[in-house]
Amino acid sequence: MPRKYTGISDGLATGERKGLVEFVRLLEKYSDKGLWNNGTWANRPKRGKDSMSVHATGRAVDMSYRK
Repeated sequence: MPRKYTGISDGLATGERKGLVEFVRLLEKYSDKGLWNNGTWANRPKRGKDSMSVHATGRAVDMSYRK
């Protein structure tokens, strides 16, 4: 069963969420630095939009793979 997309309905965060920060740290560690954190919490609108980004809730992360 697919999970319903919640967007920013749970409200905007005032800063990073400790659980997501730890999750990102573990991703970086266990990927042997193959995964790189490009950003987590950012109180900003979506690119090219007036509505807020999910990053503003503290629940989003952008990761990239680095060889």
